[in-house]
Amino acid sequence: MQPTPRQTITVNIQGMNCARCVHAITTAVNRLENVELKRATVGQIDVAITDHQSLADVISAIRDAGYESHPTTHPESANAPIAS
Repeated sequence: MQPTPRQTITVNIQGMNCARCVHAITTAVNRLENVELKRATVGQIDVAITDHQSLADVISAIRDAGYESHPTTHPESANAPIAS
C-alpha cells in the first residue's frame, strides 16, 4: 500500500499575533486527521494535507478557534498533486 501524497499549503491567519494565539491554532490543527502541521509562526501556518477536504477542515478548525484565515498557496498550484 502506497502512502497518500501530501501537499504543503501555507495559510495566513488574521489575529494570530502572539504565542498564545499560535498555541491555540496549533492545538486546533493538531487534532485533525489527514493534516500534518509543518510550521507555525505568528500569523501563518504551513500544513501538509492529503485532499481538498483536509484544507476545508483546517480552515474550519481555525475559525472554531476564533480566527479568520485564507490559504496563500492554493492546492491547484502548490508543490504536489492532491489525490482525489
